[in-house]
Order: sequence, then structure tokens, then C-alpha cells
Amino acid sequence: MPPTSKKNVSVILFDVNCEENFQEAANKCLMNIWSTKWFSGSKDCTKLILLNTAETNIENSKFSKARHMSEVTSVISYMPKILHQHLEGKNKRLLTSLNVFKLIIKNSLENLNCFLYVLGPKVKVPMHMTSFEDIKEWSKKVEFIDGDTPSLAVVKEIVEATTYSVVCDLELGEQLFSNYQIRGVFKRGLHLSNDVNAEVTYDNVVGGVFRHGKFVPLTKDVENNFKSQEARCFNIIGFTDQRNVSEQFEKFRTIITHSRKRKLCAIAKRIYLANCRPKLYAMFPNEKDDVFIATPLPSEIIDVYDYLNKLDLRIRKTSTSTDLLDSINGNYYESNSF
Repeated sequence: MPPTSKKNVSVILFDVNCEENFQEAANKCLMNIWSTKWFSGSKDCTKLILLNTAETNIENSKFSKARHMSEVTSVISYMPKILHQHLEGKNKRLLTSLNVFKLIIKNSLENLNCFLYVLGPKVKVPMHMTSFEDIKEWSKKVEFIDGDTPSLAVVKEIVEATTYSVVCDLELGEQLFSNYQIRGVFKRGLHLSNDVNAEVTYDNVVGGVFRHGKFVPLTKDVENNFKSQEARCFNIIGFTDQRNVSEQFEKFRTIITHSRKRKLCAIAKRIYLANCRPKLYAMFPNEKDDVFIATPLPSEIIDVYDYLNKLDLRIRKTSTSTDLLDSINGNYYESNSF
């Protein structure tokens, strides 16, 4: 019987004691990360720990069971000068628990190939990062925009000393979580000299997703969440505040605003079902309600212009006009331009 497969473990530390604006953005970022398939339906373990809260149900929350954590937090909160001395090496004769604590973190991250994401601080980011090597080089030289603090100095030392660690703001950190991949070591494989065909029943097929180069299986009940047994419909299932919607809503509002300023009309294509004829719509921006008003159009007479170029108001007469458009303006088809 094969050995039991190892479980991946992830821990999320969330500091509740922060400014209101930042906490709202942090809550939104945390919700977006939770909504990914990485946390759904796998056998892996995930733990969310809230810091600086009045009440907690964590068993090891008492300092008697976590002496190092108690001493480190005391140094950071009440003795910043001593912390600076230890970081700069002025007090070398004292081997503090802070140095031991940092060493344990760095060794654990390297030995276990763990990913460390420190989201929140604003750092300087290069103009272009297109590969995994670019991210590694950037993480080796961390520069904070608002300057270093005693706690950020500890974070900087840990991030620069480990391979798979990054520190950045919330927006960039959310993108790196979805795209930051670990490179697997090359392994020698064995292949059969002849191809062998094998039939596998549907019950033995395991569905899942790839995250950080690893296959995460999804149970049947989780797979059913991505399917629907209902008939084809469009129903309202609830309401929520606009601040809970992703940033795509803000980008959509920008399209409406600029379309209104430039007096542009978007041309959209709608396909009801596969193998059906597409239908074209003219979408007029309504900046007051932040919506587009869609009107169906005949598909033979549409001229689409590149929105990046300047529009030429001279429109030539089309040879494939319909009776519907001719009836709107009887003088239109008699003139070459207007």
C-alpha cells in the first residue's frame, strides 16, 4: 500500500489593527484570494490567524506557549531602539530571541520551498517584469517607498534571504499570488518502449487545478459548484455594495466616461448559442447611471473605427444599405457625404 500523500499547509496572518481605508482594501484582497480554486475542495490545510484582536480561539495564543513570539512582539512594540541595535550589529554580545526567530523563519522557508507573501507595504517596482528570474532579482533588493521601520527591516531581511518570498502592495501581491510559479527540479523519468492504451472509468477520473506547479484535486461536491442542473435562465440572486465588486467595475466605468467624452458608440456582438448567427448591438454610454444602453442593429451596414485613432467625420455612401435605414432619413442615400 503506498504511503499517504503529504498535505500542503498555508497560513494567513491578518492584522486587524490598521487604518480603516487600508483594512477595507485588505479585506477585499483577502476575499479575492479566497475565491481562487487554490482554497476550494483540496485536502490541504489552511489556517487564518487574526492579529491584534480582543478575543481569539487559538490554542497557542498565550505567551507561555510561544515565548519567542512574545519577546519579538515586545521588542517591536516597546523597544524600537534596542531592535535597531540588534539589526545593525551594535550589540553583538547578546544573542536575542529575535535573531533566533528570524533564522528559524529563513531556514524553514528555504528547506520546505515555502512561498511567503507580505502584502501591504509600498515598494519600488521595476517597469517591466516578464519572467520568474526578474521577480527573484527584484526581491533581492527591496526598497520601501515610505522608508524603513523596525518591523519592515525584519521583513526585508527575511525576503532578501529567501528564494520564494516577496513584499509588495495589495494589488501587485494579488497578481503575484495567481502567477508566481515555482520551478520544479528536473527529474529523470521512465517511459515504456511501446504505447499502452488503457480505459479509465469516469468514477476514477480526478478533476483538479494546477497551482504553484502542483496538482490540487477537487472533490465531486466542489466540481458541482461550477456546474448547474437548472434550465437556462438569468435571475437576480442577491444584492451587495459596489465596494465588494472587483476592480473590473471601475475599469468598466472608465470606458463609459471616455466614450461619453469622445461621443463614441461601442459596437458589441452577442451570440445566443453556439452555431447561431451573431447579433450586433450599438451601445450608447449613459454616464449618469454608469451603464450602456444597447440597441440592436442590422449587421450589413456597420463601420467600426479604431478608438485609438482620430475619427473622420466624412462617411462614404455604402452600397449595402437596407430599407430600414433608408426610411429613417430619405435624403441620406441621395448624398455622398455629410
